[in-house]
Amino acid sequence: MTNREKAIVMAHTGICMLEGEKLGVFYQYLNELYGRPVYTHEWAILDIKEKSKPDFLQLCKEEEPEQRGRWEDVEHAPNGLLYATCSVCGKRQTIEATNYCGNCGARMREAKNGCDDCFIPIFYNLEDDDSICRDCEVGE
Repeated sequence: MTNREKAIVMAHTGICMLEGEKLGVFYQYLNELYGRPVYTHEWAILDIKEKSKPDFLQLCKEEEPEQRGRWEDVEHAPNGLLYATCSVCGKRQTIEATNYCGNCGARMREAKNGCDDCFIPIFYNLEDDDSICRDCEVGE
């Protein structure tokens, strides 16, 4: 959440989300909202909640774009687990045919059933649908 988004939430809910130097973002938002400088003593007489409602509702409607990544360096470990590195956050982790990184939440390639040669799940790119088992290099 950006400081401006925090300022919008703060104006609408009254919950302090910015402090210190960042409180200036809130003052700037109020100045833009009313088209003039708004002073602290005016907060009690101005209906800031109602004035900020359209921005707050717009913020609630916006969806954060979904991050997409790839499982990289997929390998089958001797312990039977499948390990891979997330291309978005770089974290090495175990994967179990999952579509999301457990660390950063990025959507990954989708898993197919598995390679007939080595039984490792096959992952393919959502955009270009190329299917290759990285362990035995067998394509489908």
